[in-house]
Amino acid sequence: MLHNFLDRVLPACKAGLEDPDDDVRAVAADALIPTSAAIVALKGETLHSIVMLLWDILLDLDDLSPSTSSVMNLLAEIYSQEDMIPWIFEDLTSKEFDLNEFSSIDDTGEGLISHDNPFMLSTLAPRLWPFMRHSITSVRYSAIRTLVNFSSLGLL
Repeated sequence: MLHNFLDRVLPACKAGLEDPDDDVRAVAADALIPTSAAIVALKGETLHSIVMLLWDILLDLDDLSPSTSSVMNLLAEIYSQEDMIPWIFEDLTSKEFDLNEFSSIDDTGEGLISHDNPFMLSTLAPRLWPFMRHSITSVRYSAIRTLVNFSSLGLL
């Protein structure tokens, strides 16, 4: 029943996450928190698009954005699901490492961009650093909670 319900609600919530208004994004993220296990169970392109949308939202948020805590809480819930762990490590175990394979450097020239596995936390977790010194306590708490969830699963 949840899967049928999610099929109807997910497009609206995803549209809410893509909305330019921070309040709409906050409500959409908060609405999806209880369904995080079902979202991870969807797998494939749906899971990929939602997770990457959430990480990209963190790049665009300003310091006073009301959706900051909601987005980080949803990320923490999604990544805390045991079914998410295989997705994170999928490419590391499914193919051999090739030094001749093309990799691109990020804009700062400091790190590699992982095109193969978009769920790798080594490239995504640094997006949480600016929120660790945020002036609002709930935002700092959400950032710490997200990182604690990652580390408790051995993902950092």
